[in-house]
Amino acid sequence: MKHLILLATLLPAPAMAAELWCMPETICRGGECHSTTDEETSVRFADMEAAQTTMRAHAEDVPMTRASGDTAVEWSGINSGGAAEYLIWTRADNAFTYLISQTDGRIRKANGYCEVQ
Repeated sequence: MKHLILLATLLPAPAMAAELWCMPETICRGGECHSTTDEETSVRFADMEAAQTTMRAHAEDVPMTRASGDTAVEWSGINSGGAAEYLIWTRADNAFTYLISQTDGRIRKANGYCEVQ
């Protein structure tokens, strides 16, 4: 029994999935932009390193696909209303741009900064 306990303490712990939390500083709708500090406008990725993950935005879980580039990571998905959602995060400065392309052609955009949690 002592050997099992000792072995369990020596085994590496499972890796924790890193979350990415992005807080907009500016939101644009219909060509009008305003600043914000409202945390309800933030978005969060459940596992930022997974090829398929979930983004929590606007009280909805949106399935997202991850694509990596040299300097940025991009996620894309379709929300329950059929709108395409994109988030592009630049690793060097943690800046992000978030776009929602509505089915009627309207574009919503947000810019701000992310933090890894």
